[in-house]
Amino acid sequence: MTHQHADHVGGLECFGFMHKFLSSPTEKPNLYINKLFAEKLWHETLKGGMETLSNTACCELSDFFNLVYCDNNGFFNWEKTQFQLIPTIHFYNGKQLKPSYGLMICTPQTKVFISGDTQFTPELLMPFYHTADIIFHDCDTSKYINPVHSNFSQLLTLPESIKQKMWLYHYHHINNCDVKQHGFAGFVSRFQEFNI
Repeated sequence: MTHQHADHVGGLECFGFMHKFLSSPTEKPNLYINKLFAEKLWHETLKGGMETLSNTACCELSDFFNLVYCDNNGFFNWEKTQFQLIPTIHFYNGKQLKPSYGLMICTPQTKVFISGDTQFTPELLMPFYHTADIIFHDCDTSKYINPVHSNFSQLLTLPESIKQKMWLYHYHHINNCDVKQHGFAGFVSRFQEFNI
């Protein structure tokens, strides 16, 4: 989960219930997550639907998942792959920045950066752009700048060396735009596969 918006965490309640009732009680799935984000995710998003189960005391997030905490810019490993949580700037609640993350994935062959939903912040993300072999980046294609997503017109200002390894996703409509003509690797399409 990169942040609390429903299009990114909406299936977590169902996933938690399925594992709670259809698996062994001792086989909880791992949830790799920042501790602050875990608290906000539970109290502000999931608690209302998951807190109470029939004939049991109130539940916590840890009743459904084995919580594996990861610091900002911290690492965790899964099989032969290393993952790093990258804090990003997506949206504020008043003056408070809400937790939001991208992900750097390092396999023995490839380094992949996934921006998650993020504002256009090259000053923050440029080190990860340079390190990555492949970049999957949030991109809004509407005519007007969206205050919580990177806009295509903003991404156009990135260096060619960055754009050529950048795949764009999360767009609202394509506007018949040939992104390869502008130096990008392309738009990610449904069912497309990447070998990393």
